[in-house]
Amino acid sequence: LEVEKIGKSDIQTYFSEISAFEPAMNGIYNLMYSFYDRYYIPYVEVAGNDIVLSASAGGVWVDYQNFATTSDNETSALGYIWKGGYEIINNANQVIYWAPLFPVTNPKDLETIANVLGAAYYVRALLHFDLCRVYGQDYGYTADASHLGIAIRNRIPSLSETIARSSVHDCYQQAISDLQSALASFSNCTYNAYRPTPLACKALLAKIYLYMGDMEQAEKYASEVIAEKPLTKREDYVRM
Repeated sequence: LEVEKIGKSDIQTYFSEISAFEPAMNGIYNLMYSFYDRYYIPYVEVAGNDIVLSASAGGVWVDYQNFATTSDNETSALGYIWKGGYEIINNANQVIYWAPLFPVTNPKDLETIANVLGAAYYVRALLHFDLCRVYGQDYGYTADASHLGIAIRNRIPSLSETIARSSVHDCYQQAISDLQSALASFSNCTYNAYRPTPLACKALLAKIYLYMGDMEQAEKYASEVIAEKPLTKREDYVRM
């Protein structure tokens, strides 16, 4: 079949302009807001047994609390978290693939692209880490963290590709690698409470190492964050 692409643009053409990258990241942030606000936060609270379900609550949420789910739950929170998480990762992969190609012919936009790339790496690291904690056992479940985590997606997959789950160890290492890539990418990126920054990368690294039980690295990155953004004073925290 031959189809005219009248009034349409393919991905390569879209990312041929510097003006495309910021809207692309804004789209990713919008997906992230929906991902966390809709199902992720309620699910982890229920599965973590941090809330008491009301007497009228039932169905799938009770199953979540009892870890009694099946493949039939694909169209509930447990399925939508998987779908939504990988939708964000896929969009981040598009930015990570196309951003390094842009400065080759547009060197004047190098700093802008560097910060977009750093943000995309951060997003991919965060989503791999969060999805792994939803669908895999904790890091110390096996001595070498070789138990199943999630499918690592560090590139754009082909339509016919068979995708397998990786170990929890490899999932955590992927997140750490992406955060290190983000730190290496950012250029003159200052603190912003609403966007990925080098400080956010270090804070997430501290959290990942804490979950791994690597207290030395967790303390190292946490200390670097606190040195730049001190903890809230006790009296101010109480007043919150």
